[in-house]
Formats: sequence, structure tokens, C-alpha cells
Amino acid sequence: MARKPTFVKEPRVEQYALKQSLIREAYGYLPEELRRQAQAQIARQLQDFNTGFGSLHSAWLTASRILDARGVSHLDYAKYKAFVNEYVSKVRTKKTETMEMVVEKYTALGASEPILRDIAGALGEVTTTS
Repeated sequence: MARKPTFVKEPRVEQYALKQSLIREAYGYLPEELRRQAQAQIARQLQDFNTGFGSLHSAWLTASRILDARGVSHLDYAKYKAFVNEYVSKVRTKKTETMEMVVEKYTALGASEPILRDIAGALGEVTTTS
């Protein structure tokens, strides 16, 4: 028997704002300082929702332009996307690893070292050599 097709609706800002207003009502019993902190968090969440994917997405767009220019096969994009995510997270944001450590890891996984270095340079290299 055929099923009626279902469609995933696009999230709307109105739905998100309604959800946030319900959260605001839940925080009504909090002291003023905690209420202000909660409202600031709600405002940040709404701003993040409206801006899209943020820094990881823009970093991937930069990397994908480099990969297209170098003629990398789309089958290999997963390695480079994982590299971009780890580079942004561990080297630029958390600063728990160096660029050399991340490049060495992905070179061992089969990615091209010159391409990885080009991507790192385009993303704003943070070097902490020991």
C-alpha cells in the first residue's frame, strides 16, 4: 500500500522564538542576575540560529575552494573536511594541538601534506613550535 509522502518543514524563526519564549517563562522564578544571564544566552542562541553554521562552515567553504583549485577528487573530501573540523577545533579554538600534529595525523591517513598546509594557511595558521 502506498504511503502519503511526508515533507520535512524548514525551521522558522517564529517557531524558534516561541520555544525561546517558553524557556524565558520557565526562568521567571530566577533572581535578576540569573535571569539576565539566561536572556543573554537565549539572545546568543537566536543569533546563532539566524547566522547559520558559523565558523566551521565558513572554514569548510574556504577549504573546498582550495580543493577545487587543486583538482582533488570529491571522494577524498571527507578526509579534508575532517581535517578542517579538527584544525579549527583543536588548533585555533582550544589550542590543545599544534598544526604539525594535525597535519601529520591526516598525512598518515592519506591526505596530501601540501594541500593540508595550504588549507591551514588559508584558515589562519596558529603556530606554536616547541
